[in-house]
Amino acid sequence: AGNDTVATYALNNQGGNLAPVRTIRGIHDSELDGPSGVALRIDPNPGGSPQLSGDEIWVTNRGSDKVTAYSRIDDLDVTPLYRICGAQTQLHSPCGIALSSYNGNERVFVANDKIPGGSDLDRITIYNRSNVLSAGQGSDPTSGEVAPAYVIQGDQTGLSTPCGIAVDDTTGDI
Repeated sequence: AGNDTVATYALNNQGGNLAPVRTIRGIHDSELDGPSGVALRIDPNPGGSPQLSGDEIWVTNRGSDKVTAYSRIDDLDVTPLYRICGAQTQLHSPCGIALSSYNGNERVFVANDKIPGGSDLDRITIYNRSNVLSAGQGSDPTSGEVAPAYVIQGDQTGLSTPCGIAVDDTTGDI
């Protein structure tokens, strides 16, 4: 847990040994635990209600089967704005994450790994962002119990240890 960080770097067009400009870290307040996938949401309506808008960083946490979201400008050990966690979520070892607003529906897409030796399947879980915002707010680390709107799983999918995920906002293709 000592290295559980999400770092933001300023692009200086030079590369090299850059120090991060912001770092979300720790598992006490930030709830980071084996962060794996990261997605950035840029607010399509800046200046709106803070609860329904704002630039956000969404993170999959393999160690705790949880997705956490932070303000894009958060730094250090901060409490997530939102989270997806609990049995109803069907998260297991979430690795990849993507955000989409295809057809005006804001959704969170998560690639999940199966339980080794178990009967669980590799899957993609898809959540309506509005449901996450209402269920996963606040300082209670157990808030965020939200069932997926859709689940993609099964033999026909061809999923095998999915880690990365992307969504085409023009077609809705995953």
